Amino acid sequence: MDITRTREETPIETWTVHCDGAWQNEGVGIAAILDSPSGAKIRYAARLSFDQSTPSTNNNTEYEALLLGLRKMKALGHQNCVIKTYSKVITDHIEKESEARKPKLIQYLETVRSMEKHFKGFTIVHIPHAQNDEADRLAKAVARKQQLPPDVFFEEICTPSTKQKRESRINAIFSEDWRAPIMAYLRGDYEPTDEAEEKRLSQRARGYIISQGELYKSGVVTPWLKCITVAQGIELLREIHAGT
Repeated sequence: MDITRTREETPIETWTVHCDGAWQNEGVGIAAILDSPSGAKIRYAARLSFDQSTPSTNNNTEYEALLLGLRKMKALGHQNCVIKTYSKVITDHIEKESEARKPKLIQYLETVRSMEKHFKGFTIVHIPHAQNDEADRLAKAVARKQQLPPDVFFEEICTPSTKQKRESRINAIFSEDWRAPIMAYLRGDYEPTDEAEEKRLSQRARGYIISQGELYKSGVVTPWLKCITVAQGIELLREIHAGT
């Protein structure tokens, strides 16, 4: 085995993502906690608000939690991670230890496979429930509609990750709002037409996240900066110069 490394090659840092979903009487919540190699932690949570025609199940919810983690890793531009989950079913599907048979689970598995192109590699590991306690508690808090800590980035998901929004793709291309293509890309609503555009948009979207429907410029240490439209920026400058 050749273990030499060229000077151009640099080690790829591996992030760890703990994800979990929770069913409660009040609703369904999911959580993804991203741990950087340096020890920094970023916590994401979402409430699933699917309509009655698309009911959630336990396995669907676990897939949604996993996909939330993958989307955030993609948005931050990190291409190598280990996914840790309590769901043995999901782990076996992805690791090809068992076959997804239900149509909905097949769709979720295909959605995960479609995310693989954004990573140099990711591994999924089944862990005991006790080792996933933080993600579990956060998912339950979201499901119960409890107040979340200020460092948690929360969003509401109204459409399953397996469904794509073609209308959003078209709007993203022709919109005058500079944020629209980035937000569409991060949500998975807009797929570039060729490799060059994929690379350009991937680099452009790196470092951005979506929280509660708003776009933010992210950083592990620096504050999160809310992104606004050009028109909003001009209006803000006017207010500053006017002293209002």
